[in-house]
Amino acid sequence: MTDQINKLVMQLKVLDKEQISIVFGYDLDEGLEEEDIAACTFILHGLAAILREQQSYVMDRGQHEFESQITEMLREQQSYVMDRGQHEFESQITEMIFEEIDEDEEIIFEPDEELLQAIKDSKVVPFKKTKLH
Repeated sequence: MTDQINKLVMQLKVLDKEQISIVFGYDLDEGLEEEDIAACTFILHGLAAILREQQSYVMDRGQHEFESQITEMLREQQSYVMDRGQHEFESQITEMIFEEIDEDEEIIFEPDEELLQAIKDSKVVPFKKTKLH
C-alpha cells in the first residue's frame, strides 16, 4: 500500500528561447472532499495560465524575490562576520590588557584624607573580621 502524499506537481521544460512546456499533475488522498480536489486542480491550471500569459511579470517577480533572498543572506553573513570580528577584537584587547599587567604587581590602597578624618571622627563603623552580622 502506498501512502498518499497530497502533493501538486508542476514541471517546466525549456523547449527553446521562446517556449516553455508546462506539465502538471497531482497525487491527492482519495479521502479529500471533491471541492478540495477541484480547488487543487484549479490552482494548477491557474498557475499554468499565469506562466503562459504573464511570463515577463513572473520573471520580474522571480528576479525581485531572488535578489531579496540573496540580499538577506548577505546581511546575515555580514552580521555574523561583524559579531565574530567584534568578539575577536574584544578578546585581543583583553589579552593585551592582561599582558600589560605584571602578575607580581601589588595593588596598594592609599586612603583619602577625608576617609581618614571620618574614621577619626567615628563616622565609619569598624567591622570585626572574626564576627559577621
